[in-house]
Amino acid sequence: AIVTAARWHDVGKAHPAFQNMLVGGLADAETLREVLWAKSGGERNGRSTCFIDAPGGREERIGFRHELASALAWLEHHPTAADANLIAFLIASHHGKVRASIRSLPNEKPPADGGKFARGVRDGDCLPTVALDAQETMPATVLNLGLIELGEGKSGPSWLARILALRDEYGPFRLSFLETLLRVADWRGSDAGDNRQ
Repeated sequence: AIVTAARWHDVGKAHPAFQNMLVGGLADAETLREVLWAKSGGERNGRSTCFIDAPGGREERIGFRHELASALAWLEHHPTAADANLIAFLIASHHGKVRASIRSLPNEKPPADGGKFARGVRDGDCLPTVALDAQETMPATVLNLGLIELGEGKSGPSWLARILALRDEYGPFRLSFLETLLRVADWRGSDAGDNRQ
């Protein structure tokens, strides 16, 4: 589960809001957009807010969390996989911002269509195709935020129900340990790697 979560944990960085945050304001942005970027190499102008190009201009995505987009993409493609919920939890929690609840923040702007939104991700957002490695590619993916609703829905149990079941199965200390293993591996990988996906 940890190895799979490690492979999928950053696919949400392919989200247009995240990519625009990294390269959108740069003079050579169009050239830079030919590859997916994972890190900027530092803050530009003290801003780390995510934007997405939308009809009528750029749209700010306050509180955007790529790890939520990554977890939703994983579940979209592997809803019945062994340890699917554990893998989704590890992906979502690897920065410590998304754990037992998926909710919008008070300063987020709701979408004009009135759809679901949480942590800068909107129901129906699309991730492009992402090559995870030479053997696996994630196809273009439409993100489904149906998991934020309580109870059982079209996507199965809610996010909260899934996480409570994990807590009951593994206990909070084992879950914290597994989360820490992925987080430390991510730090080490970031120190050793380049910024392109």
